[in-house]
Amino acid sequence: MGDKNKNNKALWEKVNSITNWETRQKFSSKPFKPCFLDMVVVSENSEHAQQFYSEEELTQIKELKSKLGLGEGTSNTTEENQNQRVIRESDEDMVDEEEEEASPKSRMKISVQELPVEFRNRIAELNGHDIRFLMSKILKSNNNCLSLPEKSIQCEFLTEEEKECSGEGAGMKVSLLDPCLREYSIFLKKWEINNDFFYNLMENWHKVVSHNKFAEDHQLHIWSFRVKTKLYFVLNRV
Repeated sequence: MGDKNKNNKALWEKVNSITNWETRQKFSSKPFKPCFLDMVVVSENSEHAQQFYSEEELTQIKELKSKLGLGEGTSNTTEENQNQRVIRESDEDMVDEEEEEASPKSRMKISVQELPVEFRNRIAELNGHDIRFLMSKILKSNNNCLSLPEKSIQCEFLTEEEKECSGEGAGMKVSLLDPCLREYSIFLKKWEINNDFFYNLMENWHKVVSHNKFAEDHQLHIWSFRVKTKLYFVLNRV
């Protein structure tokens, strides 16, 4: 027990002998990471702070204080800073909502890499190309067709010739891969209702619904791609 007390005493003497940051660095085995205590030390002993911290460490401490809203010269409490952050975030959300309403096609940005790998592998097997994310769709109770409002589609996916073929009273045959990678022949038609345009996948859609047990409120991500010039649709259940 006596030896342990002697060792502890010697250790404390070493600690008390640390009078500057260079000496402290020699006893440190880990990279410096500022904590709340460091912020207090610097605030209470700002005129002597350089004795205990390097310029780089002082910069890290100031950055931490700034991140926590405890920077010098501010009279706000932590709670007030948090309230201000909430207000700023709410304002940003309102701006985002306004931008989305102004530009429906910017509401969801999904990259090709987010299409599950099994779908990408199947498209590669078909020598497919030009993969595009079209939209996210909440299913309704109508099983006669899958309706895609033109204003909700994220990008152009039809050629000028196809736009003519899919006009009012016309239509075109396309292919569709369901969530299980089964392929269906289906019909694409464009309708106008109250000055709004809709692309509708018809005819065999009821088979797709039945085979996949789709129900109201199920959500789908809808993609398109091409095999040579032929248009395909991809449905992925979210």
